[in-house]
Amino acid sequence: MNSVIEKLIKSGILKTEAIIDAFRNISRVEFVPNGFRNVANQDISIPISSGASIPKISAVAWAFEILDIKMGEIVAVSGHTGGWITALMSYLVGKNGLTVSIGRVKDMQDKVFARIKRFDSIKDNKLESFNFRFDERSSCPMVARKGEFDKIILIEKCMKLEALKGLLKNGGKAVVIGDDLLTVIKKDDSGNVDVKAHKCECY
Repeated sequence: MNSVIEKLIKSGILKTEAIIDAFRNISRVEFVPNGFRNVANQDISIPISSGASIPKISAVAWAFEILDIKMGEIVAVSGHTGGWITALMSYLVGKNGLTVSIGRVKDMQDKVFARIKRFDSIKDNKLESFNFRFDERSSCPMVARKGEFDKIILIEKCMKLEALKGLLKNGGKAVVIGDDLLTVIKKDDSGNVDVKAHKCECY
């Protein structure tokens, strides 16, 4: 994946050393179906299972630069991406942080954790799995963890925007990766929320 990483650095998408280090150490190859391993390091979206896809490397890189995840933070990713985004988050928060993987299917979540355990750099980090039944309700049971998270990446619409805002701590940030938009939610130290959308070819 180094050639893609170098291109993203030159284009200005990847800038932060810690994030660059995470992308170099957590290869997307380990999180894609066998039939796509030969193209896993290309900047393309890759289908995985149950209609889900891993977004383009450039879209994920941009999302991580926006979030600026720090060591020791509590973070979450909602939506099935084969575990790659979960692994990147875990790498960035380190042993003193917590990464929560939120998904619809328990078997998929179990596979995510099994893949993550292959990486010596993150296998002992704190991980939690949270499963929910996907529907169009205004929220999901995850809302019980109100105000807990420093950073969130949302792939699937398991909750409406108001519920997502509620999960963030004051000073927290979330990014929703859509088909052609990155939606950024920022909550300031007083709890005021700002929402901005950026054009992005994510898939």
